Amino acid sequence: MAYASVQETEYVSNLVNTTPILDMAPNSATSYGAKQDEPEWIKLYSRDKAFAAFVNDLLSLRDEEDEIPPSSDVIDWILESSVLAKKLLAQRWESPRITSDDHGGVRLSWRKGNRELRAVVPANLSARYLYWQEGSEYGGFPNFGSATLYSGLSRMNE
Repeated sequence: MAYASVQETEYVSNLVNTTPILDMAPNSATSYGAKQDEPEWIKLYSRDKAFAAFVNDLLSLRDEEDEIPPSSDVIDWILESSVLAKKLLAQRWESPRITSDDHGGVRLSWRKGNRELRAVVPANLSARYLYWQEGSEYGGFPNFGSATLYSGLSRMNE
């Protein structure tokens, strides 16, 4: 089965039946027509409108007045860690509410019905945690990574 490459079609946001844009050709010399050394989030940013809006919202925290901007390490970690969830959730991805913690960190929160997921990424990256709540049940995951974030977001979409 041949998949369309990014050069042939463009990503159309929020359409379930959109043709995949992955270049699945074996031994492909380029990935999505981008430089090989570019981070995955930049490649995704250039072809996914919903992810681009998320990145723009996150980066806009650096320009907020009267707040301490997030550290570049926090922003980099969030961008790299959110790629897996966005790719696997595809059109089911919903951008979070993004706020600064005013200490160099960021809080991301998603809410759907009685479910809530919060990713807290402080300036000290090793202190990050993922908090979930569903009705009266709740829990958390310390020092979470991209797979745990995907798992939490996938559960919210059940």
